This record gives sequence, C-alpha cells and structure tokens, in this order.
Amino acid sequence: MASGTVKIAPVTLTAQMQTPDLPAYGRLLLDVLQGNAALSIRGDEAEEAWRVLTPVMSAWSNDLVPLGEYPAGSDGPLRDEVTRASADSRSRPR
Repeated sequence: MASGTVKIAPVTLTAQMQTPDLPAYGRLLLDVLQGNAALSIRGDEAEEAWRVLTPVMSAWSNDLVPLGEYPAGSDGPLRDEVTRASADSRSRPR
C-alpha cells in the first residue's frame, strides 16, 4: 500500500450490554419503546379492567364499603380491623 493511502473496509461490531437497572415501570416503558409489548395489555383488556374496577371505586368514594388504610411497608390492615370495618359497613343504614 502506498504511503498516505487509506483503505476502508466494512466491519461488523457486536457488544453484550447489561440491561440497565431500572425500576419495574421504567423497564416496562423501555420495552414498549423498543417494540416489546409482552408486558402490555390490549385495549379491550384495559376497558374490561375499568368495567370491573369502576363500581368498586365508586363504592369506596361513596363510603359504601370500607377502604382499609395502613402504613406503607406493613403487612396491611390487621385481621380484627378488617372484620370490624366489614361489620360496621353492614350495620350502617343505607
């Protein structure tokens, strides 16, 4: 090869990159942006979920059933609190 001559040749590069440490929702969004819909739901599934959930949320907002509250990270409401709240909601006049 003569001095000062540059020869260009195609090459194939590959790399193994680790998956970024993302929280679950970030991973879901990344998958969607990359065209992987494996963890997504179809529109009809979302509509069905809202059909089921809407009456429950309405009952909570109208104080027709108890919505147990408890500290984040705890095991949830204590069994006797749930039983008492359930009994209270049945004894309330409607």
